Amino acid sequence: MYRKLSAPAAVQWEVTPSCNHLCVWCYNFWREGDPLPSLPDDYEVRYSKVVDELIRMRVFSVIITGGEPMMVIERVAPFIKRLSDAGIHIYLNSNLTLLSPERAQLIKDAGVRSILVSLPSADPETCDRLTNSRNAVDRTTRGIKIALEFGFPVMVNMVVSRDNLHQVRMTAEYVASLGVKRFAATRASNPVAGSSFADRVLDVDEFRQMLSMLDEVAVEFGFRTDTIEANPPCAFGREHIDKSHRYCGAGRNTCTIGFDGSIRPCNRLPMSYGDIMDGLDVAWSAMDNCRSDEWLPDECAPCPLKLRCGGGCKADALVEYGDLKKPDPLCDLTFMPEPKAWDIQPVEGDEFRVNPNLQVRLEDFGAIVFTGVSSWLAVDRRMVNLFTSGQEVIELADIAGVLQTSDGSARMSAALLVKKHILIPVV
Repeated sequence: MYRKLSAPAAVQWEVTPSCNHLCVWCYNFWREGDPLPSLPDDYEVRYSKVVDELIRMRVFSVIITGGEPMMVIERVAPFIKRLSDAGIHIYLNSNLTLLSPERAQLIKDAGVRSILVSLPSADPETCDRLTNSRNAVDRTTRGIKIALEFGFPVMVNMVVSRDNLHQVRMTAEYVASLGVKRFAATRASNPVAGSSFADRVLDVDEFRQMLSMLDEVAVEFGFRTDTIEANPPCAFGREHIDKSHRYCGAGRNTCTIGFDGSIRPCNRLPMSYGDIMDGLDVAWSAMDNCRSDEWLPDECAPCPLKLRCGGGCKADALVEYGDLKKPDPLCDLTFMPEPKAWDIQPVEGDEFRVNPNLQVRLEDFGAIVFTGVSSWLAVDRRMVNLFTSGQEVIELADIAGVLQTSDGSARMSAALLVKKHILIPVV
């Protein structure tokens, strides 16, 4: 059902299971058994193998996550730097409560490009209760200020449940006061079956309330807003369907490498498809069921977006129903969204240059061309040859000729390539 890539385009690497917070929506909160070590005993061997495999398989971007990466950052920074030195884009997920100027310099030198920061509320009491920690707002604020001082682009993500839905605006206002320009509100999921947190998860109406609040704070505070999970398009409803732009890439274009070397489709699905010591390619090839229609819900058969959406989040379906073939519990089967056209306008110019930072990874169908974590495309051999021809200037006529299409269609294709920063207009 989905085109099989030779390797993931992006990987989440959980460098530690340890965290100084114990957030109630996180699977770590509900983990049973003895506490896990911050790093495996053989982490130097395993993490070196992770780096080798990510470079060998030509993965484009890696998100460093956990647990809380800052708890082990001194020991993992050399591995992160090896990835960055190899041209892999590095991003960090953190609560930033442990960030210091010294650590900020360390991750900057290691090549971290931007940081996604978790802040569940600007209300101190709520934040401490949700994270099971003390002074979380003050400690996160200090970390955000340090990150901004060191020039890191920062997005603050507020994980939203019924506990803090009413605090979206006040949290956005607080974040704006710190000088942060990007704010996300993301619906919390039930982390494990049978948890008491299930009663605090937003239903579809509350999810849409959250989206309306995001609209309001975007206007009021000048934010670029987002919600960073791939929620099913039907959950957005008619009023918010324009905000639905993410589709789950688990096992299709992304995967997760655990601190222990296990390789999973995403950070929430429990199934391991292999161990890093046996090679990333072995586990990636084994994820064919993520790329087939095996888990496509029968209830989604009439939907025109079913092949892109796949029925929503498989992890949420597994937790809610114990069945990967069920629809995401957030699905609204009464609303049938239509495919939407690219939100782009035809380019006016006729001459372009290839982005000098363009990365190309050959595939059976052509290639993946990449300039950033959200700026990549699958293209066929004809376009690969054009991008790699060494031409100083690519003209619109070249694009029309390669694609064997009209001037108007070529302008739309060029507009998409410009939007993805693959081509740069010659001014």
